Amino acid sequence: GLIPLSMGMGLAGQGSRSLGENLTPWPKPTEENQLTTDGAYALCRHPIYGGLLLACFGLSITTASPARLLFAAALFVLMDRKAAREEVWLSEKHDGYSSYKSAVPRFFPSLPAFVAALPTFERRSLV
Repeated sequence: GLIPLSMGMGLAGQGSRSLGENLTPWPKPTEENQLTTDGAYALCRHPIYGGLLLACFGLSITTASPARLLFAAALFVLMDRKAAREEVWLSEKHDGYSSYKSAVPRFFPSLPAFVAALPTFERRSLV
């Protein structure tokens, strides 16, 4: 459970860093939005969502909690629907989104791609 929890936290953190100025709490892209396809977004299209899902799944395993596992499953359904709607808006706004979408997985990078990207992840101290 600790491995997916840690991977999820790392992926979500790198996703928010990769977005930089494009980070917004709303799924609809802003007027000044630029398509981000590098950093964590080279691994998956929605690393913040995927990271959150991995972390929730890892926590449910670590705590052996069926309720948390059920929450993680419900969150997956919600995030999948939110991402699908967001991708419609991104496709309308960015010409290159459809080719990016066909080349990069939605939520979860492959394990080899994730491990290969670890040395490039930005590390920040918590203190």
